Amino acid sequence: MVAIAVMLPQVAPGRESVLDRAGIVGFGVLVAWFLTRQASVSARPDAQGLTVRNLMVTRHLKWGEIVSVRFGQGRPWVQLDLADGDTLAVMGIQRADGVRADA
Repeated sequence: MVAIAVMLPQVAPGRESVLDRAGIVGFGVLVAWFLTRQASVSARPDAQGLTVRNLMVTRHLKWGEIVSVRFGQGRPWVQLDLADGDTLAVMGIQRADGVRADA
C-alpha cells in the first residue's frame, strides 16, 4: 500500500492529493492489523483454564466455566458451551487443521 501511495503521482499526475495517499496508507495499516490478528488466533490451555484469542476478543476461561466442547459437522471451528449459558467460538481450532483439530 505504501508503494501504491508513492507511485500514485506518476500514474495519475495532478489528480492525487495528500488525503488520497493517507487513505491508501491507512487502508494498508488496517489490512496489516487484520492479518496480524487473524494469524494470532489461538487456544492456549494451562493449569487454570483456557485462553481463547479470536479476531476481536481475548478471553480466559477457568476449566469450571466450560460445560462442553462441540465440533459438529459443518462447523468451521470449535464452540464451547459455557456455564453461564453462553457459547464461545474458538477460532484457533479449525476444521482445516485436520486430524490435529479432532485430537
